Amino acid sequence: MRRFLRNYKFPLLLLSTSFIVGILPLLSVLISGFIAHLGGCNIHEGFATVCNIGPFEVGQLLTNMVVAGWLMFVSLPLGMLGLKIGLIWLIIQIARNMSQQQAD
Repeated sequence: MRRFLRNYKFPLLLLSTSFIVGILPLLSVLISGFIAHLGGCNIHEGFATVCNIGPFEVGQLLTNMVVAGWLMFVSLPLGMLGLKIGLIWLIIQIARNMSQQQAD
């Protein structure tokens, strides 16, 4: 497994980075919804509502996290593009290494 990771480090790095960048805004929305649910708060993109969780007022933070979800319109297509490029790169490298091993 270490040999696989070492041989295909860059395409795997591109795949993992693209996945993380593509999914982060969605995680922001999901986490803010979960926190709001725990606090019994309603959040939306229009304006910040009061949301107290323990001694902390987190309404503005949760609203910002929900609005950050709009970045999905950019991050998801870029993440998908990176995943496609990384997958093609990985397949090409694997095929190249297999043909070199067969030639030896």
